[in-house]
Amino acid sequence: MSYENFIPNVEIASILKEREKYLIMAQHCTRKYEGAISKAGDSVTIYVEGNPTVYVFEADGTYSANGTDANGTQMAGNVAGTGKNLVQGGIPNAEALAYGEIILKVNKIALFNVEVGDIDQRLASKKNLMGSIRRSIARQLAIQEDEAIAKTILNYKDSELPTSVYDFSNDDIVKGTAGSGEINILDLVDEIVELFNTNDVPDDEQIVCEFSPKAWRYLKAAMRQIDTDNSEILRKRKCPVYNGVYFFKTNRMVRNVSGSKVHHMIFRTLDAVAFFDPFMHIEPYRAEKGFKDCLKGFQLFDCGIVKPKEVVWFKADLD
Repeated sequence: MSYENFIPNVEIASILKEREKYLIMAQHCTRKYEGAISKAGDSVTIYVEGNPTVYVFEADGTYSANGTDANGTQMAGNVAGTGKNLVQGGIPNAEALAYGEIILKVNKIALFNVEVGDIDQRLASKKNLMGSIRRSIARQLAIQEDEAIAKTILNYKDSELPTSVYDFSNDDIVKGTAGSGEINILDLVDEIVELFNTNDVPDDEQIVCEFSPKAWRYLKAAMRQIDTDNSEILRKRKCPVYNGVYFFKTNRMVRNVSGSKVHHMIFRTLDAVAFFDPFMHIEPYRAEKGFKDCLKGFQLFDCGIVKPKEVVWFKADLD
């Protein structure tokens, strides 16, 4: 055989490493999961941490551990007096945090089957001929996996941006001063950040936005009109930042809607969506006809929304 030097595990590692360079949507997802996957339909488990109750000592050194907190939740423990006695003996009973378990099935399969000529010659070539094949496979894997993430988010209606913040049917997004029926793109970002704050997303939680290349152009034009520290970033085409939001352009945000191209924008935290790619298989073989070597393989992957309040999306009307 002409692929005796082909080592599947080495090739898989090389392709996956190359794929990471092209992923955009998946790079902004949590990949923390548990579960061994060997076939489509197997499940992974994602753990979502709960929030502890915080008790407040009043100015007079007392607190009501048997009352309710600000959210109306019953508080556990006993009142033990005031001052030092309170601190030493009145601390509420320890509570078990509610760790949520989200079980998601892995049902998506990315499949490839390509002719590569003589595999051993490509592996031995000093011109990195095998590397070009890996890059092509990796790039297409990244596109399809990012596409699946985009589709999952944009099909989740509960995370669609309320029309009270932005109404696609009535408001155009503009680069400069907004007139009637318009909103400046930076003002829109400010309103979305405010929405995240309302949902108790802390200021130090990183928020990312994925949007189309046209929306990228709008953002750059708007940011050039204000005094920011983004000038060098914009010149070098790196990731711009505004109001704590990191922006990334991707063609996955240009969608076909009723036969027309519609631009979309997604805002989310890095823990809002899960992406898992637990298993990949690859093998070489000789084509039935001719004398070319071929390479076929597949990757199991899937994604899901795990924190709905930390992701919003909307259609963007760019004038």
